[in-house]
Amino acid sequence: MAGVNLTQLTKRYTIGSRTFAALDTVDLTIADGSFTTIVGRSGCGKTTLLRLLCGLEEATSGRIEFTYRAGEEETHQRHIGIVFQEPRLMPWLTVAQNIAFSRFGDPDRDRTRAMVESLLKMLGLERFRNAYPSQISGGMAQRVALGRTLCYDPDVILMDEPFGALDYFTRKKLQNEMVELFLSQGKTFILVTHDVEEALTLGQKVIVLEAGRLIREFPVDLPYRRKRTAPEFLSLQEAIFEMILETNHETGNSEGS
Repeated sequence: MAGVNLTQLTKRYTIGSRTFAALDTVDLTIADGSFTTIVGRSGCGKTTLLRLLCGLEEATSGRIEFTYRAGEEETHQRHIGIVFQEPRLMPWLTVAQNIAFSRFGDPDRDRTRAMVESLLKMLGLERFRNAYPSQISGGMAQRVALGRTLCYDPDVILMDEPFGALDYFTRKKLQNEMVELFLSQGKTFILVTHDVEEALTLGQKVIVLEAGRLIREFPVDLPYRRKRTAPEFLSLQEAIFEMILETNHETGNSEGS
């Protein structure tokens, strides 16, 4: 398992003659085995941060350090999984085969088969195991993408608006399932979302980004499963909303990703 330390992390892009910072000197510590959610308006830098964490892009400056439990650091192979906004499934593979994709070549076929069966059940996809991506809905396709990442069994799971395409009821169900998975697996989860309620439902800490800068960290000291109508929940939700709105008013819209 792994935690993450970010030190002065900066990512700049140049478009024509203009350079702007999608992330600007971000310092952040994400504990091993924690659930961190990141919120902010479109263009605040949320997706850029995930792309840096999983190695899809390189930072302009600063440092990303993965920390491991005692005895693991020297021998541990870093495993990072990511769920994108789009499912990005292999159209020639079935639902079950897409979920198992990251484990193709694994000699322990029984373990892979058991993991796929468990994920099909958890995600409500058992009846569609033999369907192809063109035969399922967009929401179901996103569930398959989530299953594929979980089947990889990563230490750190990055999620970029993974439930955005789902209907209300499926979204709430998967949020609850995600909490149960987090509590049972002890992995490190980092999720970005526009939905403050979702961020508070899932996260132990909510990070607010604006114009590429980390504005504030909100600890969420509420037991799972959280009641969205509880006064403490609503109070935190209102504080985060006000923080985002006030900060955006002061800084203007960002051009980050």
